[in-house]
Amino acid sequence: MNFGMFKIEYDTSNILKKDREKILKDTKNAFKVKKAIEKLSLTFPNTSNIKRLEPKQEHKFRLRVWDYRIVFWVDYGNKIIIIYRVWLRKDIYV
Repeated sequence: MNFGMFKIEYDTSNILKKDREKILKDTKNAFKVKKAIEKLSLTFPNTSNIKRLEPKQEHKFRLRVWDYRIVFWVDYGNKIIIIYRVWLRKDIYV
């Protein structure tokens, strides 16, 4: 099932702004996360490291990128992926 290309948008919350500032300090992983988000827009939902978040929420997912997790919502009707959080696995689910 191919849904075509999705547009990527970023949540405007302060949480995501803080996440991005901290990740940018780690340039190697920041590059990996950026590339994974770009690929996500082209390949969703056929990306292997995606899981629905618990409890099985219909439009909320996470993408695993090394030690990081990208949490996002999907608006299927408008073909938009909204990035909500990008953070280390050990800290994001607290």
